[in-house]
Amino acid sequence: MTKERFDWGRLVIAVALIAIFTASIHAEIEAGKFVGLGDFAYALPFAIDSYVIASVMTRLDVGQAFAVMGVSVGGGHFLIGMKKGVEYGAAAAAIGILLTVVLWRVHTLMEKRKERRETAAAAVAAEEQKARGAEIAERARLAQIARDDAEHAARLEAERIEREEAARRARVQAELDRKEADARIARETREHTARLAAEQEERRLKSQREREQAEAARVERERLAAEARAREAEAKAAAEREAAERAKAEASAARAAKPKTATERVEQSAGLRAVPAPKGKPKSASEQARGLAPEVVAGRISPREAAERIGCDPSIIRRAVRELKSDQPEAVNA
Repeated sequence: MTKERFDWGRLVIAVALIAIFTASIHAEIEAGKFVGLGDFAYALPFAIDSYVIASVMTRLDVGQAFAVMGVSVGGGHFLIGMKKGVEYGAAAAAIGILLTVVLWRVHTLMEKRKERRETAAAAVAAEEQKARGAEIAERARLAQIARDDAEHAARLEAERIEREEAARRARVQAELDRKEADARIARETREHTARLAAEQEERRLKSQREREQAEAARVERERLAAEARAREAEAKAAAEREAAERAKAEASAARAAKPKTATERVEQSAGLRAVPAPKGKPKSASEQARGLAPEVVAGRISPREAAERIGCDPSIIRRAVRELKSDQPEAVNA
């Protein structure tokens, strides 16, 4: 805090006013006594000086107040000076008027000093206003910078949040895409596995059908071959039988052509005849194989021995054995 300087000018002005008012009081009292105020003449200086001071302070009726004071002070001094002569009275009146002029000049100087102080104060106030304006402008600029910084920070924060949200959405979308891709790969893998299994099963069934067809074809070929061999055997047996019958017929014809002996004639006369052996339809190779199948199953003979016994292919014996084995469980179940 700066120490205020002492105002010597104000002190000088106050001393001058006190001196002028003190010098003029005596003249004003004399003027009051001259007009007959008596003891009340002492109140006249207070009345006139109060009027002058009030006019100076309010800056109103300044001329009238100084005129009243000049008349009272000049007249009072003239009356005092007249006690010694007219010359003294005029000089005393001039001194009284001079006091009034000095008081007026003191008032003028005070007004000028006040104007200069007001001008200086106005300049200082203007400078202070300018400084305050600059400070307000600087504060406004700093506040604007702070607002800009806050807006920039808010914008950066919003951009950061937006980037994080975009990154989060991208991660979520990537996770969804990965899961979808995994699900698609798993589905395609299952479909491919199922397709491979179906194709493998189809190939297995196809191979099984082909094997069954091949087996059926082989069995059919064996059956046809066995039937052909059976037919050949039957034809051979039929030829052998025909040959035997022709031989028998030829033998019978030869015997009939020979002369009969006495015994034969006796037998013929007695009515005795040879009874020929009954002849039936010969059995086929399949029927003969079925007859030998129980012995083959029992293990008493082998299929080859059974085939050689009836003169057929061993496959006919094996087929008869299979039929017998397939019939046995049905008989057990029944």
